[in-house]
Amino acid sequence: MSFVHQDDVFDIAERYMREMVEKLVPRKTICVEFTRLPYSEAMEYYGSDKPDLRFDMQFVDISQLVENSEFGVFANAIKE
Repeated sequence: MSFVHQDDVFDIAERYMREMVEKLVPRKTICVEFTRLPYSEAMEYYGSDKPDLRFDMQFVDISQLVENSEFGVFANAIKE
């Protein structure tokens, strides 16, 4: 492939995966769209550029909930 864009590579890889599953396991199909997650969102919400989306364990900012906590770990983390 020459002079291709990122979406071209994604489209070919997705098509290949669908065809491969159909041929290797005829009773199964991939019926959902492949998730495309930009690098910036992956890092912001999951802290990894290869998050395991099966569990949907996103980072959540809880600093407002624990800012008045007497538990030193929370208090020091928020101060820093």
